[in-house]
Amino acid sequence: MLTEEFIKELRDSMSLSTIISKKVRLVKKGKNFIGLCPFHNEKTPSFNVNDDEGYYHCFGCGAHGDSISFIRNYENKSFMEAVETISYISGIKLPALNSDNIELLNEKKNLLKLIKLSTQFYSRSLFTLNGKDALQYVKSRGLQEETIKKFILGYAPQTGLKAYLNSEGFRDDILIKAGLLRENSDGSISEVFRNRLIFPIFDRKSNPIAFGGRAMFNSKAKYLNSPNSILFQKSECLYGLSHLTRDDFKTKPLLIVEGYMDVISINQSKIAQGVAPLGTAISENQIETIWKLNNKLVLCLDGDKAGEIAAWRFINRVLPILNIGKEISFAWLPENHDPDDMLRNSNKDHFEAIIRNPSSLIDTIWKILRNKYNDTNPDSKAQLRVEAKKTVNLIKNNDIRQSYMDEVYQRIKDSRTSNQNYLSSDFIKRPSVGRQSILNSIFLILICHPQLVMDFSEKIVKLDFKNNFKNKIVLILLDMVIKNPTIDRNQFSDHLDSLNMSNTLNELDTKLIIKRLGYDPGKIDTKNVSNNFSELLERILNENKRI
Repeated sequence: MLTEEFIKELRDSMSLSTIISKKVRLVKKGKNFIGLCPFHNEKTPSFNVNDDEGYYHCFGCGAHGDSISFIRNYENKSFMEAVETISYISGIKLPALNSDNIELLNEKKNLLKLIKLSTQFYSRSLFTLNGKDALQYVKSRGLQEETIKKFILGYAPQTGLKAYLNSEGFRDDILIKAGLLRENSDGSISEVFRNRLIFPIFDRKSNPIAFGGRAMFNSKAKYLNSPNSILFQKSECLYGLSHLTRDDFKTKPLLIVEGYMDVISINQSKIAQGVAPLGTAISENQIETIWKLNNKLVLCLDGDKAGEIAAWRFINRVLPILNIGKEISFAWLPENHDPDDMLRNSNKDHFEAIIRNPSSLIDTIWKILRNKYNDTNPDSKAQLRVEAKKTVNLIKNNDIRQSYMDEVYQRIKDSRTSNQNYLSSDFIKRPSVGRQSILNSIFLILICHPQLVMDFSEKIVKLDFKNNFKNKIVLILLDMVIKNPTIDRNQFSDHLDSLNMSNTLNELDTKLIIKRLGYDPGKIDTKNVSNNFSELLERILNENKRI
């Protein structure tokens, strides 16, 4: 056990700027040093280092701490690992460990060796005759050999691990402690993972510390995870954390997903990075662990009722720990789809458009509450207001709580006029139209008013126009608007011409669409058509839910 006196001596042994300057370019400014913050992407330096007080602080994202916390967060290390790093740099030796600590350390080393040998056994087994079905399965899921080796996927045969580890000198009681063997009610011993595809679970230093196993047969337990141990705590570990690349945080979204295959497929796609909790709801500790790496997190959810329930549970968990500079947004996938499904089934562009245009935290709170309460009814509107205030009050940070409360009050105020007609009285009442007619109307309005993508992107990406060319055109539009938010109709049309895709526009029966709409969207400004466009989107998405 390290004493407070030793920790203080270690902190005082070197100036904070000396330690941080090994990772960040610092410039002297008065008594302090400044530089670009290593914990978020910025162009103007807001990262301050104060040697006299021994702390750093970023005025951009709120990152704050001392030399130990800097090493922990920057290098993704544990407290003891950070202490060891500073001890090595400063030349101050760590105090001798007592007998209890030595015993625990030796036990950890022994288990690490055991899990590593087991990982190698499972990995070899995947490429044997016994593992051919498991190997065929992962390849059918689109995984390349490079990816299989990168995540060291394996196969657990019916038997063989126990004999192998016994031959390496490990007794059965150690294997039971590691969660690799179990004692049955009749006193016999059997291997825990049998006829399962194996996913090694890694610590932050990329050491395998546990396993997840997917059944290759009909089983009540489709997935099994190793039990908790001195190496592995399910509520603290995140699958995929070991494979994150800090340099990619500036350009690729960091996604929280549900399962092993989602993380692996996202990693292979190279369009994002992903982590997943291990069969349980994500904990506050896990959220804060990810925030230390990237201030902006995107939660991927199925766009059905179950996804909405999961989002609400997550919101109630994250609001109390929300701080300035930390963000959470929500990527709503098409119903009954997960990231792995979309990346395997030629929907990579669609998936990328969704994750790059997520719904904000406040938008998601408002959407869920409006789905729950009918805001056209005074009593329901009162209930919505009460629950919105109750939800926002979960935020402990005073500044953020007030900001969210202001936004909630504004939205309640705006909703009072939401039932008014969306267009001027000059427009004729539109006749009822079918599903495909609504899609055609949405498509034509988008072509005439590309800027609408900025306000409705999270809904637009959920649409299927039942026409590959139209779907492609909308994805191209989403991409263009991200790069140029002020794009107009002529610029977009010229771009389609350059791609030889303007024929799709020429094939539209615009006269029929205009007749059914009751107005020509090309002759109305974007502001006046926006409410009508919103209504058409809601109609088609609600229709999708009923199908």
